[in-house]
Amino acid sequence: MSSTSLTDLNKAANLLICLGKEAAAAILKELTDDEINLVTRAMATINYIPKDIQDKVLKSYGASKQKLSGIFVKGEDFTKKAIAGTNDGERTCRLIKQFDSDVKPRPLETIALMQPHRVADLLANEHPQIVALILATQQVEHAGQILANLSDSIHADVIYRIAKTEKVSSEVITRLEEALASELSLAAGKEHKQIGGVTKVANLLDTMNNNLSQAILENIGNLDPRMAEKIKKIVRF
Repeated sequence: MSSTSLTDLNKAANLLICLGKEAAAAILKELTDDEINLVTRAMATINYIPKDIQDKVLKSYGASKQKLSGIFVKGEDFTKKAIAGTNDGERTCRLIKQFDSDVKPRPLETIALMQPHRVADLLANEHPQIVALILATQQVEHAGQILANLSDSIHADVIYRIAKTEKVSSEVITRLEEALASELSLAAGKEHKQIGGVTKVANLLDTMNNNLSQAILENIGNLDPRMAEKIKKIVRF
């Protein structure tokens, strides 16, 4: 393999071998399990590294090291270890607990980052007063999009309750977030990964022989004409 045809994964595998066992081990400690699995599988296929590849990966590494000189640190982990290092018994435990609470995203902040339709699904069975309190904490545009995805039957009720709720105590917000935390945890467990769909099929057909793709589409049309039309609008042949 020439130095010009190396993939990023191949470069990383070659570099780790060139750096030696100790340096490679130190770098692997900073990678995720998936990253380690990928790069070590690539390393296992290497029996010889030509001089031009060795020179190229080491030169690239040197340039990157110079460009990115400084300190890389996992701030959250470092801070917790620093607090733990105070060794002040209950005070240390309290400080770590407070730190965890401060850096962990609050449920209402999580709601602000979620897609409106997902928030609406989460709130579908909640009392209008709960919905009103949550929407009142959100940016106007986001709240409006969430409301639009909720049942028409509760729109007026929710808006009325938001209008009446000008101020709430911090205790109410805390209880609301505690309830939301469990709801968000359950919702996360029900998330589905997108693995198929019309777009996936269209992209798949684009990789195939045109005649074969056309034949498959005709057969799909016999089973489900509407589905076939949706695919035809996306496919590029």
